Amino acid sequence: MPTKSLPELQDTPAWRERPLLPMRTAAELAGISRCSLYKLSAQGRLKLKRLAGRVLVETESFARLVESAEEWAPARSRRSAR
Repeated sequence: MPTKSLPELQDTPAWRERPLLPMRTAAELAGISRCSLYKLSAQGRLKLKRLAGRVLVETESFARLVESAEEWAPARSRRSAR
């Protein structure tokens, strides 16, 4: 079964209507690894559920996490440019 590309996933509002997301889908939507999703869960920033032997991401928790992403800014280095 072919998987959807990232633009197709983002353009589909249906993911927000689902109560749970597969780890792979959540990772693709956020642009991070599944390992990072587990780390975020361990930090209490993301809720995971187990259903029928699968680990799934709680959609409401995932949406809050994505919306809380900080704006990126370049790090200020004490060292001068070479």
